[in-house]
Amino acid sequence: MKTKLKAWEVCEGETVAAETPEEAMMYYKELAGIEEEELYDVDEIEEVPESVKVTFEEGGYTTVGEILRQLEREGKKNGYVCTENI
Repeated sequence: MKTKLKAWEVCEGETVAAETPEEAMMYYKELAGIEEEELYDVDEIEEVPESVKVTFEEGGYTTVGEILRQLEREGKKNGYVCTENI
C-alpha cells in the first residue's frame, strides 16, 4: 500500500518523511537545529524509494516503506527515517 508520506534525502545521508520536499526540509531544520544552508537546495532533494533497506534499531533492517507506513499509522505528518541506506 502506497503512503501519502514520502521519504526525502535532505542532506547527505539524512532522510526524513514528509509529503513534500519543502516540508521535509523544514522538519529536518527544526529536528537537527541547523541552518538551511547546510541542507540541499529544495530542487536537489531527492525522493528515496520505499524499497530501499535501512538500518533500524540496533542493527536490524527494514525498508523505507515500512517506516513511512508506521508513521502514518501513528498519525504523524513527518518523521525521521534514517541516516544511512544500505
